[in-house]
Amino acid sequence: MATGLEEIGFGLLGVPRPPDTAELERQAGVLQSMSSSQASLGDDGARAYRLAGANAGAATDALNEHVMGQAGVLRRSTAQAQFAALGAGAAQVAWNAVKWAGGMLVGLAGMAGLAALTPQGRALIRPLLRPIAQRMQQWLLTATRFLGRIYTRLAGRLGGTPAKPPIGGQLGTGQRLITAARTKVAHARVSTNQVTMSLNRAEDRLRQVETHVRNARDTLNARLNAAYARGEIDDAMRARLNAQRLADHPYLDDMTRWNLGRQGERLQQIETQLSRHTAGHLDDARRHVDEGLGIARTNGLDATDLNHLQSEVNGLAWRRSELADRAWTSRLDIRGPFDIQDMYRI
Repeated sequence: MATGLEEIGFGLLGVPRPPDTAELERQAGVLQSMSSSQASLGDDGARAYRLAGANAGAATDALNEHVMGQAGVLRRSTAQAQFAALGAGAAQVAWNAVKWAGGMLVGLAGMAGLAALTPQGRALIRPLLRPIAQRMQQWLLTATRFLGRIYTRLAGRLGGTPAKPPIGGQLGTGQRLITAARTKVAHARVSTNQVTMSLNRAEDRLRQVETHVRNARDTLNARLNAAYARGEIDDAMRARLNAQRLADHPYLDDMTRWNLGRQGERLQQIETQLSRHTAGHLDDARRHVDEGLGIARTNGLDATDLNHLQSEVNGLAWRRSELADRAWTSRLDIRGPFDIQDMYRI
């Protein structure tokens, strides 16, 4: 019955039934999957290519240009991942917009079909419902045309461009030096991106641990203050209890102490990540920057990008040190000084 009223309503409103959004939803999923695949391909290729950073020679220079150059396959893979992600976002927005506008039109058609059952209702269709439906239809057409233009341009971007081979098949000495410096910049950027992602993950986990520790400390302070107000402890006893480690504090319940023990284990994992995974990529970035600066300074090349990367690496090193200090402080609150002194090399 409802479908029949809707069909009658669309005829009375003078607008077609809105398009099905299932295909648009599927397209958004395909683009998102493509974006994830391209991003994963770029990450895996960058990690694999980093292992060959110590190679040298004309063949390696040509390979560097092909893989890491301005039109290299890794750069294009990253660009395509970004364009595919934008396309997936646009498709999701388009799906939501078309689905919303289509739902509005279906609702108006149903109202028009119901209104047609009575003379009073029929009198409202032309002056009230039809203008709204036509505006919605015009808005829907404008939106789909606009999105169509976006997809046309996106398709051209996703087509990509082939890597440009060196002119004449061989690189001259000057070009080899420039390529070598650019390669060091590309390697350093890959490593700094890895460092940044590692630091972001560590900081997110550290914030969660710090929240648990802060909540436990607030609970402890409240209970100590209450005990002091009741006369159960004096100033000296409250100071000693406040200085005890949280993991086995008598004024905290078993569940809180167990949770703090888990947070101590998470802190140890964070510190291991910072001292191994993050530090390894940081060392790689610093090495590539230093080697690139050596090439640039010896041969009088422009070192602007390398200088910026050097500043970025120094900033990442400072951030890593700050996170390590925060983790150490949190674990000191949980475990106390005697349990964690042997965890650090002297």
